Amino acid sequence: MDDRFTEQSYNVINSLFSQLAGIFPAFNKAWPTPVEFEAAKKNWLLALVENNINTMTKLQIGLKKARALGRPWIPSIGEFIEWCKPTLKDYGLPEPNDAFREACRNGYDLKYNSNPSWSHQAVFHAASETGFFDLEKNKDAFLVYYERACKIVFNGGALKDLPKLIPNMRVEKSSPITAKNALKDILQKLGKKVD
Repeated sequence: MDDRFTEQSYNVINSLFSQLAGIFPAFNKAWPTPVEFEAAKKNWLLALVENNINTMTKLQIGLKKARALGRPWIPSIGEFIEWCKPTLKDYGLPEPNDAFREACRNGYDLKYNSNPSWSHQAVFHAASETGFFDLEKNKDAFLVYYERACKIVFNGGALKDLPKLIPNMRVEKSSPITAKNALKDILQKLGKKVD
């Protein structure tokens, strides 16, 4: 075993090659000898690590594209790596301009205590980083924060939680008499003389 990799990384590459063998009928023709096959697995593993294909989600994205390809020959490692690179659509993320419009709309709803609907946590995260006040005037900042949030999602990181709004509580209106009585109570507690 190569010192750069763990037993878990070898398990991942073995599983990946097993799945690729099921997708591409000519898989066994690519590396006809056991020595070539083992060398290919090490090179694929190294290439995946070097290109930051480091989550099962990214591998699943690549495998999904491989299944849709419909050809018998296994792709090159470079081609497979390109398939593994996530797109916004792969993660259910809206396009940047759509995300900005949603953030502005939901920011307005938040100002007026309505319960906005967020298409993805990354949109909320970028909007809250930008600031809900005057969000419409800060599109460039929002787009930078949104790009960062998308990268966090792609790498399996954590974003700010979506807000859980407390429903509006009915506030009973006070009468002048109630207000005077409350003021008297406060003054008495402070040791002031009350008339």
